[in-house]
Amino acid sequence: VGDTRLEAAVQQVQKEGVDVTVRYRPFMIDPRTKETGEDKQDYCRRRGWGGGWKPGPLKQWKWWPNTANAHRLCFYLEEIDSKTSGMSQKERDERGHSLMRKYYELTYDRDCNISTPEGAAQAIEELGYGSAADAVEWLQKGGGIREVNEFLRRAHHDDVHSVPHYSVKCGESDAESFSGAQDSRTFYQIFRSLLQ
Repeated sequence: VGDTRLEAAVQQVQKEGVDVTVRYRPFMIDPRTKETGEDKQDYCRRRGWGGGWKPGPLKQWKWWPNTANAHRLCFYLEEIDSKTSGMSQKERDERGHSLMRKYYELTYDRDCNISTPEGAAQAIEELGYGSAADAVEWLQKGGGIREVNEFLRRAHHDDVHSVPHYSVKCGESDAESFSGAQDSRTFYQIFRSLLQ
């Protein structure tokens, strides 16, 4: 929900000639989620939300994912991209954004379980960024654990306690941080205020 609204605001300011980059950083809503994910209805009942909770326009989906492997593979993609000469930071950011959107698609539209190494690696292969087998092997060797833990530690230090959480920055200005799935008009107004 928040990502779609953010994307609408990004497209609007880009039409005005503003260069916008979106970067995703790891954050786990509930690190106590089982490593292999949980049936969404069971998870929601366990949390006291009832079995049918879902945000706004999303359909019911099957799995409540533990996103550790998905976050780790974001660092795998960064590793792959760093070895590709001539790729700009903007291109790397766009690939990272595509990977996150693929995780959303797999989870919310296709009922895939991205909690498992194989489930998370499916996104890498479907996007043509690499083979699922290589991504699973990288995960099995411990790739990305340190990086994800560092980002989670930093988020805790910065008092991030929910998703979506945004930090918007323009040039060398201080970042403006806020939480919640804002409407696209609010995102747009924040972008415009930072540009002044």
